[in-house]
Amino acid sequence: MGGEQTPATADNFGELSGAGAAEANNLDAHSISLLNRACEWRRVNTRLWHDLETWALNEAAHERRFGVQDFIESVRWRDHVNDLGQPVKVNNSYEPLFARFLVADYPELRPWVELRRSHWDALFTGGD
Repeated sequence: MGGEQTPATADNFGELSGAGAAEANNLDAHSISLLNRACEWRRVNTRLWHDLETWALNEAAHERRFGVQDFIESVRWRDHVNDLGQPVKVNNSYEPLFARFLVADYPELRPWVELRRSHWDALFTGGD
């Protein structure tokens, strides 16, 4: 791996959470676990993920800055079930990952989504 960092893209989140990702992206075991859980949340909550994308794109179209935490809180206001029929829970720790997933999928959102500096930045930018 030689210390080279692999930037995350919309297509490789699962690959980055596998073996070797911790070394390649300087992530500890807890971070790898959190990345796995956030990817799994996205995988089993396709309707809610689509709602997040739609909301984020609408906010950007209206040139309004937004934070993913607002969406996370709105999910908590109602009872939701995931694609497996289980009640939906959203961990606050997913927020910085969800924001970066959105920007990876829709780079045009970058000026509008609130992103604080995070140890996740290296994963999504390749260390730039």
